[in-house]
Amino acid sequence: MNPREFIRSANFLVEKRDSLDKIKLIATDMDHTLLTDEGNLPPNFFELVDQLTKEKIYFALASGRPLATLKKMFPDHLDEFIFIADKGGLIEYQNETLYKSLIEPATYQNLVAKIKAIGVVPIVCGIDATFIEKRDQHYEDYFKQFYTKMIFVDDLESLTEDADKVTAYLPSNNSREIYEKQFYPRFDQDFSLAVGDTMWIDLMNKEVDKGAAIRKIGERLNILPTEMMAFGDGDNDIQMLQAVRYSVAVKNAEASVKQHATYETATNNEFGVTKMIEALLISLK
Repeated sequence: MNPREFIRSANFLVEKRDSLDKIKLIATDMDHTLLTDEGNLPPNFFELVDQLTKEKIYFALASGRPLATLKKMFPDHLDEFIFIADKGGLIEYQNETLYKSLIEPATYQNLVAKIKAIGVVPIVCGIDATFIEKRDQHYEDYFKQFYTKMIFVDDLESLTEDADKVTAYLPSNNSREIYEKQFYPRFDQDFSLAVGDTMWIDLMNKEVDKGAAIRKIGERLNILPTEMMAFGDGDNDIQMLQAVRYSVAVKNAEASVKQHATYETATNNEFGVTKMIEALLISLK
């Protein structure tokens, strides 16, 4: 199919002025975007990534998960994926660190104290491990879904390890309420904030978000925003969608996200991301 003709696949409409053969980078959020609600990948995901590699199109995974967790999830594709970890705090490609933004220990120690005072669980995301206080170790089984290497310490306020993100875990599933009432008024001026699902609030250095990560990748790999496609579903994906020419929301995305997306694809449970990629690969033939 000619990429300059109309393409209708996976609810994707490309106008004649668009040029899909110029896409050089595809980035996607993971939870509720690429992954199903059960946390599964689309069945033909790796096959499609291999085809993208053959077409010399980079593929980036943009997640709040730490780098070690992402690499453990995809051990056979470490040379193919660009890993955007910790909401953009760390970017790695083929074992090379393209970017990292560390939070000073004194700064995250102070954050930990304030998060404790709010009454939720603080987590310090280090480069090689995730640090959690022993008093919160009863959440370990749940945390294993997201953190590959956890180290339980007596007091995070004494920690001095390199870290790029501080996360608040809210077991009461009220992250949006606590964000609006507590985190945004206290921290927005000094930190980049992101709400993840109903139980996470992330705090990074002010310049860190998924959109900034995409721009930094573009600078390093000489890829223009007009040569990029991105997929998302949540508020923390909006900056990434704004940073690219081909911005795509899955159908299950929040209404606020769809306002910033040029296109819409099927839901995560209907494998909307891979359906869109299939349409792209067909257009390149």
